[in-house]
Amino acid sequence: YNRFCGYGKVINMKYSLQWIIKHKGTFDFEEEITFPSEMFEKYAHINGLKDVIVSGTGNLDTRDKRLYVDLNIKGTMILPCALTLEDVDYPFDIDSTEVFSFEKPDSHENPILKYREFHEKNNSVQLYH
Repeated sequence: YNRFCGYGKVINMKYSLQWIIKHKGTFDFEEEITFPSEMFEKYAHINGLKDVIVSGTGNLDTRDKRLYVDLNIKGTMILPCALTLEDVDYPFDIDSTEVFSFEKPDSHENPILKYREFHEKNNSVQLYH
């Protein structure tokens, strides 16, 4: 189950631990993400996003209780022209690796690493930005 919402706010990617283990700790995904136009009404530097595809591979390390996800995000940003303010399509293609934890990090762990909290309520991993 994937749910993306908010620009620069919360992005949730939920996979149950049981589902990940059932798939032997490795899974591929590809999803098209749509962003409603009203999401961009209060932002002057971006008018929208279209044709956004998020794909990648997840690998569970059961010893560390961490999920490593290699992502590729492709799509088109709709930006205002600096001179005319007319919409201009700007394609993007981003590769990223995210690390999700099923436990809160210890206080001595490096805070720069991108850990995510485990939500006991639904046994899922959530990504916060």
